[in-house]
Amino acid sequence: MPYTARPAAAIHPTTSTLIYNSPHGFLLSPLFSNAHPRPFPAPPLLSPPDHISSSPTGEWVIAYHPHPQHGGTLAIYPQSILSPNAARSSVTPLATFQLSSKPLAISHLYPPRTHLSRARSLPLGPSPPAGHDTSRGPTFTILTAFQVLLVHPQAIPHPGSLDVSSSWVMSCIQTSIWTMGFSQDGITGPQESEKRIERGWMSLVAGSRGVWIGYEAEGKVGVVRADVNVNENGSYHLQTTRLASLPFVDRPPFEGAETKRRDVEQGVETGDVRMEDDESSVSTERAGVVLVYRDTVLDDIDSLSRTRLVTMAFDRRLLQLAPGFSEMSDASTEVGDLWDWFTAPHPSRSVCSPACTTILFLHPLSSLPPYTIALAIISTPNGLSRVHLDLGSTQWNLLSEYRLGDLQSDNLILLPSQGVERGHLGLCAVVGRERLQLGAVRTLNDQTMIGDHKPGSMSREESQAVSAATSIILAERQGSDWSDVIRALTAIVDLSSQNSFVNDLLWRIYMLSGEESAIDQMDILGRVQVALFSVFRDSRLALSADILRLHVASELLDQCATFEEDGKITFDLDSIWPLISVLDWCLFLISSSMRQSLIFRASSSNHPTVSQNLINHPHTSIFILFHPTLRSLVIRILSQLHQFCLFLATLGRPILQPEAGGTGAGRRRDPMATIVAREMAGDLATKWGVDLEGWGQALEKIGELDELSSVQTSLTSLSVTPIQEHLPAFLEALYDSSLLFTSAAAVNSRDAPMAFDALEWTLLPPDRGTGEEHKGPGRADQPLE
Repeated sequence: MPYTARPAAAIHPTTSTLIYNSPHGFLLSPLFSNAHPRPFPAPPLLSPPDHISSSPTGEWVIAYHPHPQHGGTLAIYPQSILSPNAARSSVTPLATFQLSSKPLAISHLYPPRTHLSRARSLPLGPSPPAGHDTSRGPTFTILTAFQVLLVHPQAIPHPGSLDVSSSWVMSCIQTSIWTMGFSQDGITGPQESEKRIERGWMSLVAGSRGVWIGYEAEGKVGVVRADVNVNENGSYHLQTTRLASLPFVDRPPFEGAETKRRDVEQGVETGDVRMEDDESSVSTERAGVVLVYRDTVLDDIDSLSRTRLVTMAFDRRLLQLAPGFSEMSDASTEVGDLWDWFTAPHPSRSVCSPACTTILFLHPLSSLPPYTIALAIISTPNGLSRVHLDLGSTQWNLLSEYRLGDLQSDNLILLPSQGVERGHLGLCAVVGRERLQLGAVRTLNDQTMIGDHKPGSMSREESQAVSAATSIILAERQGSDWSDVIRALTAIVDLSSQNSFVNDLLWRIYMLSGEESAIDQMDILGRVQVALFSVFRDSRLALSADILRLHVASELLDQCATFEEDGKITFDLDSIWPLISVLDWCLFLISSSMRQSLIFRASSSNHPTVSQNLINHPHTSIFILFHPTLRSLVIRILSQLHQFCLFLATLGRPILQPEAGGTGAGRRRDPMATIVAREMAGDLATKWGVDLEGWGQALEKIGELDELSSVQTSLTSLSVTPIQEHLPAFLEALYDSSLLFTSAAAVNSRDAPMAFDALEWTLLPPDRGTGEEHKGPGRADQPLE
C-alpha cells in the first residue's frame, strides 16, 4: 500500500489550526476551541484545493487548485486566510503560478532551527541569504511529474538606483530532474521532458545544504539532489544533480514459498546516516535514503506481509586527481579542489519488521536528534498503532507505541503538532477518508527536560507537569503556538489530580520563564493560566482573563508611547481613540477591585464570617489590589493614564475622527476630535470614581512582602490564601473614597451588569451585554484518546 511522505495537509505552527482534507474538501479546525470545522475559503474563481501546506514560520499558506482538464494553479496566501473572518470574496493571493501537473511534493526552505532542551537542532537544507525576510514571501521547491521548480521572492530594482529595492515579487525558476540541470532568475530553464515521474518524495536533511528528492519512474527508484544558492546580486540559482544508480538490494528470505513472493516499493525517505565506517573521515557531507518495501508472500490459504527498510548512503568527497593531470593544464591555471557525490556501493543496512507488521504511513521527525526518528502508523495482528520508529537502528526498533482503535486502514496520514516534532508533549492527528482522530503524544523517554527536577522521585502528576512545562517553554522560544500541549493535557491528566497538577504546572512555567531573557514572565504566565483554567473549567478563569488583559493593556500603552529626550511622553496620534477605550476598561476593572476591597474591609470588621468566606473562595477581584505584583501593575496603569491625560491637555494637533458605524471609512483629522478626546480622557477617572492621586499614593505606601515563595505561589495559583496573614494591613492602608460608590458608572453597574467588547475594549450597550464576555474559550468537545 503506497503512502505519502509529506501529506497535503498541515497543522499551522502559529495558530494551531488543523488543515486537513475530507470528502467535502479541505477543512480548518482550531485545536483549542470547540468551533466547528469550516471550509478553506478559496477564492471563487479558483477550484477547491487538493494540496495545502504552510511555510515554516506560518506567515504563508500554499494551495494547489487543480484545473478540470489539465494542470492547475499554485496560489500563495497570507496567514489571514485561516482567520474565521476570512471570506471567499475577500481572499486575495500574494501570487499565483500555473503548473502543468499536480505537485508530487513541496518542500519549504529556510526553516528556523528547532529549539531543543539543551541546544538547537542542526540546520535543515540550504542556508538563507543575507537579509532574508519571510514577510516578503515564502521560498519553497516543488516536485512535479516532469521537473523541479523553485518559488522565491525577488527584489525589483528601481531604475538608476544602487540600493536594494523594497519592492518584491514572487518568481519561479525550473530545471530538469533527468539530467544535470541548472537555471537562474532571468534565464529560461530547460523544457519539460516527455519522461515523467510516477511518484516522488522531497525533504530536507539535518546538516545537509541540499534538497533531497526521491522518485519512482518506470518501476525504478532514483535520487536527485537540488542545490539552491543566491549570488551577491540577489539572483537565485537552482541546480539538480542526479546521483548514481542505487546498488542492487538483496532480498532476505521470508516465510512461505519464495515463488509466490511479491515485493512492492512503498516510498523513499531521506535523512541522516550515522557514520559508522572509516570513510566518514573523508566526507564533508553525508545523507541517506531509506527505501521502504512491503514484502508479501501468498499461499493458498492466507498471505503474510512485512516491512523492509533498506538504507542507502551518499557522500560528498574530494576527487583524487590522477598523477600528471595538473601538468596537462595551462601553467598559469591553478587547479582547485574538485568535489562530487558518491553512492555507497552497498546498502548500509536492511531491517525487517516482524511478520504481519507493515508501515502504512511514515513521517520523519527531521529536527529531532539523532535525526533518524520517524512517526509512523503500522498495521499489526492486534490492529493499528501509532509508533515512534528509529530508522537508524540495525533492527526493528519501536521507541513508543499507541493503539489507534478501530480506524479504517485506507489512506491514513499523520499530522504531528509542533511539540511532537521536537519529541515532546503534543498532539497528532490521524486523518482518514471518513474520520479524523486526534490523540495526545507523550514525550519520548530519552528527551531532556528543562529545570530542576529529580526524575526518579517524581510522581506521575509531577512528571506530567515537567513534561508540559518543557514543551510550552520550547514552543515559546520557537515562537510557535502551544495550544497542542494544553489540549493534550485534557487527555493525560486524571480528573482527581487536576487542581494540584494545574498549580504545579503554573509554578514551573513561572519559574522557568523567569530564566528566559526573551520571554515576558507575566505574559506567558497569564496566557497559560487562561488556557488551563479554560480547558479544565476552573473557577479562576474570569480573574485570570482580567489580569492578563490588564497586562496587555499596559503593554499597549507603552507601545504607543514615545519617550522624548526632554522627559516628555507623547503618544501615537492614530491610537488615541483605541487607547481611550483601553483605559476605560482598565478603570472599570480597577475601580471594581477598589470598591470590593472597601466593602470587604467594612464587612469583615462587623462580621468575622466574611474572612472565612474569603478563605473558602480565595479567587476574588480583591486579589488585583492585594497581591504586590498586580498592585504594581495597577499603579503603573494609573500613572499611564495620568501621562496620557497630560499629553492630551497640551496637544495642539488634530487627530483622527472617531469611528462611526463600526467602520473607519472616510475618517479625517479634525481639531474638534482632539478636543473631544481630551475631555473624554480627562473624565475617565471621574466617570469611575477613581481619585488618581489619592489611590496612587495609598497603594504606593503599602509595603512589599518578604516571603518571596508565598508571593510567587499566590500569583501562580491566583489565591489570597498563601499571603492571607497580610490582608489586615492591606485593608487598613486602603484609601477612603466615597466617589467609588457615588459615581454615575458605579450606580449604573449596580443596576445592570456591564460588558465590554473582547476585541475593541469598548463598553457594549446594555441590550448587548450577555454576561459572557469575560469567559475564555470553552473546552474542546471532542475527547482525545
